Amino acid sequence: MKNNVIKQYGLVHDNRIISYMIDFERQILQINTKGYDEEVIIRFQGLLAHAFENVLLNNIILEISQVTIECFLLEEVNKLSEALKYGFPTIEVSNIKELESFLKEKEYRVFYLTASLGMCGYIIAKKIILL
Repeated sequence: MKNNVIKQYGLVHDNRIISYMIDFERQILQINTKGYDEEVIIRFQGLLAHAFENVLLNNIILEISQVTIECFLLEEVNKLSEALKYGFPTIEVSNIKELESFLKEKEYRVFYLTASLGMCGYIIAKKIILL
């Protein structure tokens, strides 16, 4: 997957996740983190969908990486093929090929959250902002 990484966000390496929230109306997912000497807010805007696993009370970020849509679809094809039957990540498509076209046409980006401990997964959104 390293060859398919568009950008890495190293500022949050080893930050502890304090909380996260989703505002469906405003299409925002926000992760509040705390590093050694400062707090960093990770805000995803234009949120389409997300999938997190292994959420604990104590979660530590290894990295956040933006990957190509092709890489994401290849990595997640089995889960997404099943999830599309239930309208995830969007009800506007019915198969992987349509999903690829939809994500590209609507200018979505895919971000992987990898963990040193706990919460990991992906976020499909149009923009990431570190505050």
